[in-house]
Amino acid sequence: MTTRTPPSHRPLAESAAEMVRADLAALGFDPALVEDAAADVAAGCATIDAQAWEAFAEWCDDHGHDDLPAEPAVVAAYLAGLRAADRDLAVGAIAGRHNAAGHPDPTPATADAGPVR
Repeated sequence: MTTRTPPSHRPLAESAAEMVRADLAALGFDPALVEDAAADVAAGCATIDAQAWEAFAEWCDDHGHDDLPAEPAVVAAYLAGLRAADRDLAVGAIAGRHNAAGHPDPTPATADAGPVR
């Protein structure tokens, strides 16, 4: 199986399901089985996305910031306090929630956002 990094700025469920679908299809599995497996992975990952979003929303509430829509500087400040392993999950959850709500993605410019007061 090919090892790939999920694309950032997308919800984990979407990225993981897409990777599972591609890997199993490439191995020649039955298309119905491929779709069932991708749906199972997406469901499990949706829970992780929701938890990552809730953590961000709670942090925003605790620090007096709006979570939706969030300012890029607020996202940058939040991400700066996370372990590296948690940042990609947070970025995907924040970007996904903003995209779903029709707001601009506040995550692309987080590196240049500057300090939050």
